[in-house]
Amino acid sequence: MAAADVIVKSGDLEISFNDIGPSLSSAAQANATPQQDSPLEVWWKVWANRPEPGMPQSHVPGSMGSALELLETMRCFHSDDVRDRVFGLRGICDEGLDPIATLTRTGPLLRRTAYRGLQLLSQVGAKWPGRKMGSYHIPALAADYHKSDVQTYVDLTRFLIHRPPGDLDVLNLVDHNDSKPDGYPTWVPKWFEKRGSSVMHSYFRAGLVTGRSPCARVHDNPSKGSPKNPLQLSLDGFWVDNIESVSDVLSFEIGTQEANILLMEQTWSHFFSSSLAAPSGQQYRDSGPLDVAFCEALSAGGLPDAPPVGILPVSDPDNIVQQFVECRIDDGRQARAFLDRLGQARSDVEPVPPLYGDAAQFFAGVVKYANARRVFLTKHGRLGLGPKGSRAEDKVVVFFGAPLPFVVRKMQDHYQLVGQCYIVDSPVMAGEVAEQVYRNKMASETYNLR
Repeated sequence: MAAADVIVKSGDLEISFNDIGPSLSSAAQANATPQQDSPLEVWWKVWANRPEPGMPQSHVPGSMGSALELLETMRCFHSDDVRDRVFGLRGICDEGLDPIATLTRTGPLLRRTAYRGLQLLSQVGAKWPGRKMGSYHIPALAADYHKSDVQTYVDLTRFLIHRPPGDLDVLNLVDHNDSKPDGYPTWVPKWFEKRGSSVMHSYFRAGLVTGRSPCARVHDNPSKGSPKNPLQLSLDGFWVDNIESVSDVLSFEIGTQEANILLMEQTWSHFFSSSLAAPSGQQYRDSGPLDVAFCEALSAGGLPDAPPVGILPVSDPDNIVQQFVECRIDDGRQARAFLDRLGQARSDVEPVPPLYGDAAQFFAGVVKYANARRVFLTKHGRLGLGPKGSRAEDKVVVFFGAPLPFVVRKMQDHYQLVGQCYIVDSPVMAGEVAEQVYRNKMASETYNLR
C-alpha cells in the first residue's frame, strides 16, 4: 500500500483501489447472514486512512488505529503462528508506532511526566545513536518467540487493561466458541478465532463512576515485572443477579424477516405463556410493559451507533453523562412500533408485511446484537441478552471500569468469564448502582477470573 495508485486484480478483472474502496462497506452487507469478521472491513479501513490532501490524519502518522481495534478487526485474517497477530501490530498500530504518546494522553501526572521523559530520551537517542539510549517500546508487542502463545496473549491483555485510561474495554472482546480447556484463561480474548456475535459497544455506564478516571479496580497487574498469578485476573465489582433460565442460541438471517420474527416469538414463548403478538398487559419488574422489556433485551437496549471499539472518553465524565442521556433508548418507541406492527400482521394477514420506520430500525438492531446469543431471565425477574455460553446458575456481575455487565461462572475457588451481557435494569445500566457501591454504600466483591 506504499504506492500512490493501487490496482486490485482478480483474474482478468482489475479496478483502482480508490474506486473499490467506497463500495467495500456495501459489499460486506450483501451476505445472507450477519458478518462478524470480514477482510473487507480491514481493507475499508486502509482506504479510509489513506493520506489525502486536506484530510485530517491519525494523531500517529502511519497508524491504522489502536491495537485493540486492529486485533478485533483482523480476527478473520489467517496466520500460521497466532503470536504473529500480536507481533505484527507494532508497525501499524498507535501503541507500536508511538508508544509514549499513546501512553501519556491520559493518566496520573507522575506517570505522564515519566513517559514524557522517556520520549525526550528517545528523541535524543534518534539524533545521537552512539548514546545508546534507543527508543521506548511496549514489551507486550515486542516479538519474543520464546514466549508461548498463551503467555503472549495474556501479556497483551494485561497491557491493554493497564494502559491509560485504565478501562476494561478489552474484556468486551471475549467470545468463547469452544468450551473445551485449551490453556487460555477465560478473560483473554482469542483474536485468532472468528467471533460468533457482535460486540455490544455502547454508551451505557454499568461500571463507570462519575469523576473517577480510571475507575477500574484491578489487583496484581503491575506495569513492570510479573504478577504473582499470571493466569488470574482479579477485578473488583458487584453482584447483580443469578440466571434462572436461558433461551436457545438465536440464529438470524438477513433478508428472511418472517423466519426471524417467528424466532423472536418462539423465544418469548420459552419464558412466557402469552403471545408476543397479542398485548397481555403483563408488567415487568419496573412496572413497564413486559413485552417492551423483552424487546429491549433482544436489541441490547437499542444500542446507538458507537465507535468500533470502546466507549466515550472516560477522561470526560460530564460528556459521558450528557451523551448517555441523549443516546439512551427511546423509551421503547421503536419496540412499541414493532409490537404494534406485529400484532396487526398476526391478526390480519400472513406473511408479515415489510417493516418500516421505527419498527425496521428496532428489527435491524435485534438481528445485529441478538444473533448467536441467548436471552435469559434471572431469579429476580430481570431480562437480559447474554453470550451463547450462558446457562442457568451463572451470575450477572458488574466490574468497575466496564460499561456493560458480564456473565461469570462460579467454580470451586475462582470464576470463569463467560462474556458481556445486557440487562433490562435502568439503575444498573445507568451506573446508579455502581456509584453507590463505589462509595461504599453497598457491598463490593473481588472476582478472581481464570
